[in-house]
Order: sequence, then structure tokens, then C-alpha cells
Amino acid sequence: MREFFQLRGVSVADQNLDAAVETSGGVLIYLEYLAELLGGMTRYEQERFLGEVPSLRNQKIDSYPSISMGYLEQCSGGRVRSCHSGRAR
Repeated sequence: MREFFQLRGVSVADQNLDAAVETSGGVLIYLEYLAELLGGMTRYEQERFLGEVPSLRNQKIDSYPSISMGYLEQCSGGRVRSCHSGRAR
């Protein structure tokens, strides 16, 4: 899993790496999202964020849409981008 984050240019401490995997439930789309947000955070910010962000463990992927965008924006310091942020669709 460390390589997953390293390939995206994200440095994650061991304890935060474990928390990211546990929080994401191993769901790759959520791991991609976490990698994007964690990249700009210090180790301590990562730890706090991973402790507060909704977790998918023991849940099904269709519970993911229930995570409110407002909550994620609050936790990530407003760095959440819209699906229509100009990226190719």
C-alpha cells in the first residue's frame, strides 16, 4: 500500500498508512480520494483527518454517496473539488 501512495507523490507515516487502508475499506476510488487530500497535509493533519473522515470499513460501497460533500470540505480545508472541476469526463 505504501507504493500506492508513493506513486502519487504522497508521503504517509506508517500509522497513517494503516488508518487510510482501514478507513477506505480497501476501496480503490476512496484510496485515490484520500491520497489526493493527504498529499498536502502534515503527518499530524493526516492523523486528525483520518480519524474524522467517514469510514467504509464493514460497509458496502453504495454507502459511500451518503458521505456529505460539506463534511469532506470541512475536514479537508476546502480542497475538495467538484466532479465538474474541468477534468475530462
